[in-house]
Amino acid sequence: MVSSYNWIGGENETPKTLRDNPTIAVPGCPNFWSPPNGSRQLRHDNGLTFINQNSARYPKRPLEPLFRALEMTHPTFDVRTVHLVTDRNIIRKLLGFIERKIPGTKVLQSFEFEYEMVKDTALFCRKEKEDYVVLKGFHGFGHQFEKTYTKEKIKNSTSHHQVVSYELGGLNILLRHEVDACVPSNDYTVIPYGPYSESPVQPAGSDLKVKIMGNYVPYWCTVEIKTRSMSAIKDFDIRSFMPQLWVSQTRNLVMAFHVNGSFNTPMIKDVSDEIQYWERDNQALLGLLVALLNKIIAVIKQDGYRKGVIKYDYASDTLFICPVMSKSMLTPDLYAKWDDASKHEEAVTDVGGAGSFDESAPAQVVDDVDVSKNEKAVTDVGGVGSLNESAPAQVVDSVKGPVPGGDGSASVDDGQDQNLGDEGGVMFNCEKVSVDC
Repeated sequence: MVSSYNWIGGENETPKTLRDNPTIAVPGCPNFWSPPNGSRQLRHDNGLTFINQNSARYPKRPLEPLFRALEMTHPTFDVRTVHLVTDRNIIRKLLGFIERKIPGTKVLQSFEFEYEMVKDTALFCRKEKEDYVVLKGFHGFGHQFEKTYTKEKIKNSTSHHQVVSYELGGLNILLRHEVDACVPSNDYTVIPYGPYSESPVQPAGSDLKVKIMGNYVPYWCTVEIKTRSMSAIKDFDIRSFMPQLWVSQTRNLVMAFHVNGSFNTPMIKDVSDEIQYWERDNQALLGLLVALLNKIIAVIKQDGYRKGVIKYDYASDTLFICPVMSKSMLTPDLYAKWDDASKHEEAVTDVGGAGSFDESAPAQVVDDVDVSKNEKAVTDVGGVGSLNESAPAQVVDSVKGPVPGGDGSASVDDGQDQNLGDEGGVMFNCEKVSVDC
C-alpha cells in the first residue's frame, strides 16, 4: 500500500450538496470492524447511496484524489516508472470481458471507462451511468450492515480508498480500490500520520481540498464485507469473490447472512489460501489479462488515440477504443510530474487536455481473445509477482450478438458500432480496426 485517503461528507448531505466542498483526508483510515454482541435487526438500505464516490463527489477530475494522496504520503514517488494507473473496478470488468464465453459465467453487460495517456503512463478512470442513487423501497441491507458493524475513525467519513502498487507481467501498476473496514490486529501497529491539519489545504489550480489526518493501516488488515439472505445460502459460492479480492489483495472477508434483516454475529475469514488457489487455477486467464492490457496500452500510445473512452458493447460483443476530445484528468502541476515544468504546455497538448486530435483516426477494436486455447501456465502472479509474458494469447474474430459470460457487476450502456454517444467532448466515429496481440 503506497497511499490512502477518505472522502469527507457534510452533515445531512443531499445529492444537491455532495459536490459543494470536495474534501479528502490523507492518509485517512478505514472504519474499524466492531460488531455488536448478539443478533441485530437492521433497517433496509435507503437514501443517498454511492456507486462511484470519486466521480460522484468530484466529477471534474475523479483520479486527482489518488495523486493528491500520493504526493502527501510519498512526495518523491516517481510516477514515470508506472505503466498503468487504474481503479479495481476496471480490472474486474476487463477480466469479465476475457471470461465472458466461459460456460456458467454471468452475462457481461456493456461497460465503459475513460483513459488518457501521459507520456508512457496509461490512466484508466472508472465511468458509470450513475455515480449515486437515492434508494426507495427494498434494496437489501449491505450499507446499513456496514454502519452498524463498523466504527468510524475519521469524523464524517463516507468512504476509505487505498492505493496499492504491484508488478504484473512486466507492468508496474498503481491500483485504487475502496475499503469496507479494517480489523485491529496485534500483528501491526496503526502508525499515526502527522502533523495533523484540521484546516484543509487547496492545491493551486484545483477545487479539491486536502486535510492531513488519519493513520496508516496495512493492506493485509483490510476487510471486504458481503451480506446475503439465508434463503440464498445454497447458491453462495465464496469463489465468486476471488477475482475482486485478488486484484486488491484483500485477505479478510466478512460473510454476513440474515433472515429478513436479522443478523447474527458474523465472523471474519482469512481467505489468503483461497486467493492463492484462485491465482494458481487461473494462470491462463491472468496471462490474457496482461496481454489485453498491453494491447490497449499499445493502441492508445498512438497519435490520435492518447485520450478517449474504452467501451464494451454487448450487442456487437466488441471492445472499442474511441478517441475523444474532452476534459483533462489532472491539473497542470500533476502533469508536470511526468516532465519538466517548462515542458508542461507541450505535455498537456500531447494528452489532449487542450490539444487537437486527428479526426480521421478511427476507433480501435480489440479483438476477442480465446481463453480455451491459452494453455500455457503463468507463474507467480500475486500482489508483487510476475507473469510469464510468453504465454500465448490466441485471437479470433469478434463474435456478433449476445454471448454468455463475464462480470455481471458492470454498468449498462446502449452504445452501437458507430457514433457510440456523447462523452462530454467530441467522439469520432467508431470504425472497426483489427488489433493484433
